[in-house]
Amino acid sequence: MTQFDPYAKPLPISEPDPQSLQQLIFGNEEEEAYRKVRARKRAEERYAEEHREHFAGVAGRSLRDLHLCPPPDIEWTIEKLAARGSIVFALGTFKSGKSSLVVNLLRSLADGAAFLGTYPVRQVNGKIGYFDFEMGIAETYDRLRRIGCANDEKVLVYDLVAAGFDLMADSSYEWIRSEINAAGLEIIVLDALRHIAKKKDGNNDSEIQAIFTRLERLRKDCSSLEDIFIPAHTAKGDSARPGDDISVLGSAAWDGGAQYRWGSYRTRTKEGWRYSFCLLPSRRTDPEAARPRDLSMDENGVLSLGAAGDAVANERKRTQEARRSSITAFVSANEPTSKNKIHAAVGGGRVETLALISSMHGNDLWIDESERTPKVWTFQSFVNKPRGATGL
Repeated sequence: MTQFDPYAKPLPISEPDPQSLQQLIFGNEEEEAYRKVRARKRAEERYAEEHREHFAGVAGRSLRDLHLCPPPDIEWTIEKLAARGSIVFALGTFKSGKSSLVVNLLRSLADGAAFLGTYPVRQVNGKIGYFDFEMGIAETYDRLRRIGCANDEKVLVYDLVAAGFDLMADSSYEWIRSEINAAGLEIIVLDALRHIAKKKDGNNDSEIQAIFTRLERLRKDCSSLEDIFIPAHTAKGDSARPGDDISVLGSAAWDGGAQYRWGSYRTRTKEGWRYSFCLLPSRRTDPEAARPRDLSMDENGVLSLGAAGDAVANERKRTQEARRSSITAFVSANEPTSKNKIHAAVGGGRVETLALISSMHGNDLWIDESERTPKVWTFQSFVNKPRGATGL
């Protein structure tokens, strides 16, 4: 047995390797984080499997059977604009009248009045829920009061401005689901799209699909719910012209999830702002409804549509008048000049501009054919025609 020697020199203690110690600490943390990620993924897959709907299958039908017993006709909520059981996007550029469109939609659905004074609306037996994320209760009430909704007891307004609602959060989803079922809401309006799923990336196709999946699930979980209308901002500003195929701000996947898309436009004219409306390319697009039409509003905020096609015709007429004025002003300030110089200054399509110059002969413009290069003059500059000049 070795005796203890109190005077013996102590054995040297080796210093730990800092790099090995760091690997030990952070390696364990990384392993723990990895285990948590795997556990969360397994939990998500298990949850999805438990809540996945069972597909029972469908029976095929021969074309002869379809001839003998054809499927029922489309049942419209708003004729030509929204079939029953649809998700509808009401798209619009900045300040293009989306809120006014929504208020008129609520009035038409509640009272059964023609939407925009043109499109017949089916009578809604249940209630209509307006989930407001933008206007606020005061403005919403004022607009609905002025527009004169006869069956105002049918419209339930939910003030969700700054309420922290997120459709993708389970607590928010359970609240809106229970509210729809308790109130017997037949139609809901979610105003607006950018507020209903704030944490989702609007440029990510898979996350957009998750939002549509949640909306479809909401409709299945609520026995009374038929249609969902969602106003949405677009990627284009005032540069959008009536009839342009405007899209939701973000990924193009937004447009594939809605059965119907409406477009509202605001364009600047000499007389002020002009508003128009049309049905955008959708799963079912009626050619007549797809033609842009001017929107007008009375003193109470009731919207109505002009004649079919007048929006495009009026826009073309206003553009031509503005270009005609520009031609006259340019020639007056730069005489003599040429057609090419006029086109360079005025812009627009070359063929259209040159044709417009030619159409102005005898009224405002004259051309001097005595020169090799034709010159354009203003008629007001001459009491008599210049020597050798003839009308365009």
